[in-house]
Amino acid sequence: MFKVVQAIPDGNQVTALRKKMCLTQTQLADMFGISLRQWQRKESMESELNTNMAPMKVGEANFLLLLADEHPYYRLKINNPEDVVRTAPHDAEEVRQLRIKTGIMQKDLAVLLGYKVASWKSKESPRNSGTLKPGEYNFLMLLANAHPNLELVEK
Repeated sequence: MFKVVQAIPDGNQVTALRKKMCLTQTQLADMFGISLRQWQRKESMESELNTNMAPMKVGEANFLLLLADEHPYYRLKINNPEDVVRTAPHDAEEVRQLRIKTGIMQKDLAVLLGYKVASWKSKESPRNSGTLKPGEYNFLMLLANAHPNLELVEK
């Protein structure tokens, strides 16, 4: 089973991780496929995941920790540094196929990534156009060993 950090970093921790990587807010916002304002919310947040107000999901937090080389369980092996982050998936079927490739059931992956089961199922539903954010998508590709430029390596 995969080891995932469940704790969502607070705004100060997110800022410290970004500074450790010597990146601007704009650069990380681009890497995560979000607006600058959305990234700034991540750096200013004080809420916890269980309040439903945390602007960062578990998958995004784990991907950020991996990029900053601060993940307690894994490090990244980078195959192509010019294209580290991939955009969000094209459709829900791609999300479903990645989850299947991990070998993890929907309910277990939902818990692992901090979702309610129904919320995760909607990410795999063909009727749903809103799938995963790029940070979550990249983390799922890493769990499925399907990222074209990155590989998870246990510490």
